[in-house]
Amino acid sequence: MGLSIAQRMADLLGHPLGLRSWLGRGSVFHLDVPRATPPPRPPTLPNAMQPLPLGRALVLDNDAAALAALTTLLTGWGWQVHGARHAAQALAVPWRPDINILDFHLDSGQTGLDVWRQLAAMHADVPTVVLTADRDGDLRQRLLDAGVGVLYKPLKPLALRQVLLRVVVGAARA
Repeated sequence: MGLSIAQRMADLLGHPLGLRSWLGRGSVFHLDVPRATPPPRPPTLPNAMQPLPLGRALVLDNDAAALAALTTLLTGWGWQVHGARHAAQALAVPWRPDINILDFHLDSGQTGLDVWRQLAAMHADVPTVVLTADRDGDLRQRLLDAGVGVLYKPLKPLALRQVLLRVVVGAARA
């Protein structure tokens, strides 16, 4: 019964089923299948999947858990991170960052845009992204007019990764 099923399947696939037999030693059934061609080369990976070059990030967030989460994400990607919970810590960054990532709403009515203006006095050419949960179009436009990027909370790692790739590629071309 198994041989008849195998024969029907071989016929459906268009591959001949063969038999070799040796008296007193046994039989071998075989299926002739054409050799497969190697698969085509995989397409180039989209930006989000390209290896992320190493860099340095200044991260400012007054929320300790959010700061820890973003620091962990970036260090997991091999980035060096200077984490800060307030402006004084951010301004004490010990090296020139490749990117500033600043939360918009900070303590005591201060904003990430306020801190960015102070940071720009030290390193005017460092790309900056402001994180906010505020979806107000006027705020977005105000940030873009100031020359900083905007990413919305909850932060999607893929969106941040794309920003980091643009920053690193842009710096390499400069």
